Order: sequence, then structure tokens, then C-alpha cells
Amino acid sequence: MFNWHPTHGGSPAAEPIAPIRPPVPTLACCCPARPVVLVMMPPAPGRPRAVDLWLCAHHYHESASDLDKAGAIAEDLTSEQDELSLIEIGAAA
Repeated sequence: MFNWHPTHGGSPAAEPIAPIRPPVPTLACCCPARPVVLVMMPPAPGRPRAVDLWLCAHHYHESASDLDKAGAIAEDLTSEQDELSLIEIGAAA
């Protein structure tokens, strides 16, 4: 729908956009617990775009093997760092 136009200046490839994490919700996607992990599911057949899942610790650990097989990326929301804190999903199982 929106295309880069040469009169806009610059090149879209020359100006990378830094990822912005949305505010952490009060409840996880899976249950009424607090989310501790943000999982980014990659596109797959039947799901043309990536999907974010806000998971509690219990449901993250229970599904870690399947998330790893799906090629998901997880971010630890309990980290005190300002930068993204990615975690290795396979290590959670």
C-alpha cells in the first residue's frame, strides 16, 4: 500500500528501523498470570505474518520444545537491561 518515493529523500534500505517493544501487558496471552517471555513466532503456512505471544513462565517452559521446533525467538521480559534480552528457547526445556 505504501511505497518509497524517490522525492522523499534517502533510501529505505539505508535507514534501518530499530525494533520497538510494545508495553508489557498485565496478563499473558495464555492465562491470567503475568507474562515473563515475549515469543515471536515466525510466519508459517496459514500464518503469513509473524505473531507475538506474551507467555507466563509455566506455559513458556511447557511449550519450549514446540516453540524451538517452530523457529520462534524469545525475549526475557524479566531482564533489567534496556536492550532486548533474547534467550535460547531450547535451553528452557
